[in-house]
Order: sequence, then C-alpha cells, then structure tokens
Amino acid sequence: MYLFSYGSNTNQRHLNKYSKAIYITNGFLKDYELKFNHFGLYGNIVKSLNNNVRGTIHKLNSINKYLKKKEFMYKLIDVKVKGDDNKYYDCKTFISMFAPFELFVLKKYKDLLVEGYKEHKLELPNIKNTLSLSCISILINFLGALFGIYLVLLTKFKIIGIILFFVDITMVIDEMYKTYIYKKLRANFNNLYYLIFKVMPLFIAIYIIINSIKYSLVWILALIVLIVDIFTLIQYIMLH
Repeated sequence: MYLFSYGSNTNQRHLNKYSKAIYITNGFLKDYELKFNHFGLYGNIVKSLNNNVRGTIHKLNSINKYLKKKEFMYKLIDVKVKGDDNKYYDCKTFISMFAPFELFVLKKYKDLLVEGYKEHKLELPNIKNTLSLSCISILINFLGALFGIYLVLLTKFKIIGIILFFVDITMVIDEMYKTYIYKKLRANFNNLYYLIFKVMPLFIAIYIIINSIKYSLVWILALIVLIVDIFTLIQYIMLH
C-alpha cells in the first residue's frame, strides 16, 4: 500500500520511527490545500478546488498501531495522487478529525517539516506563526500556579491548591532556568511521570467540578483547567 505524506511525515527519519516506509517519489494531491489547523497546531489537508498539496509517496506494508497512535485524532482516507514520475498512485493519507482553526505551529513540528521538505526538494509551505513547547509549558504552568493560589485563598480546595501551586511554579522555574529536573524525571520514570503529571490533573479538575457549585467561578476555572489538561495530554501523546 502507499501513503501520501505531508507536513512532518515527509521527514524520512521521523516517519521511520513509527513505520518501515520506503520512499517512492514526490507527488501532488489535486483539489486539496495544506492547513495547520489540526488542534490549531499541526498540518492537515482540506478540500479546496483548484489547489494542490505537495508531498511524498511512501510504500508501506500496513498502517501499524504506532503510526496510528502518533496521528492522534486523524483518520485515513483514500486519495489518488499523481507522482513526479507521471504515474498515479492509490494512496492512504491522514486527515484531521478536529480542525477548528489555525492558531500557530509548534517549533518542533516546523523543524521536522522543514527538514523533510528540504530532504525531498519540496517547496516550503507558508508558516506564519511558530511557538516553542517551552513557551507553551511556561505559560500553562504559570496559569496553573495562579489557579493554585486562588484555590488556597478563596476556596475550600486548599490542599489541592497548595500542591498545584508547588508543582506548577517549580515547573516554571525548571523550564526558565533550564535545570530540566522534570525532563530527567520523565526520561527515567516515563510511566510514573505520565500518570502523575498528565493523567492525575484531569481527575483533580473533575473532582473540583463535581464538588463545586455549577457555573461558579471555581467551577468555570476548573473546567478551563480540565480543557487545558486534555489539550496538553493530547500534545504529550502526539509527541511521545
């Protein structure tokens, strides 16, 4: 079977981490356009008459579970792609199941894309806004620390607030001063890190929502935290 790749999957080194893919040729997909609207951050293709998406054609034995896991909230569709060798290929390609708008592109994703497009001599797409994972991490954890202060000072969830403030403020300091204590913890105890820092916050936010007055400020803030935690969990799944 053939896979038509765009975005970071044009990067042979990156793609081979998840599947044994043999590069065949470059190609273009007619009547589609490349967007960066998958969760507002990643590449996606959308129907667009008289536009073409440039990408690569790879031969695979199958779309394995590792590649499917990486392509979180994408689905596979069948497309006919014209290769640069003037042959037509019946391909599978990934298309987003959640593409609300274009927000910005993560720097790590852009770096993989640029490497892949240069590798195969493809024209680079126009990427306007980029933001590093470090900046996102600092912002999210800083807001988490502020939420912790709010819980301590103005709600009954004081113990949760103290824990939340301590964890988030130490993560901010860790990222800003590049001590990378949490990254070392993740590297050495990945499953434990995943459970404590990616899964447990979801249950804490749900606990606060259940035990708060509906539509109160703490209820609304906990709901926002829950949405952000789901978002960061998705990023973690997609990048690891």
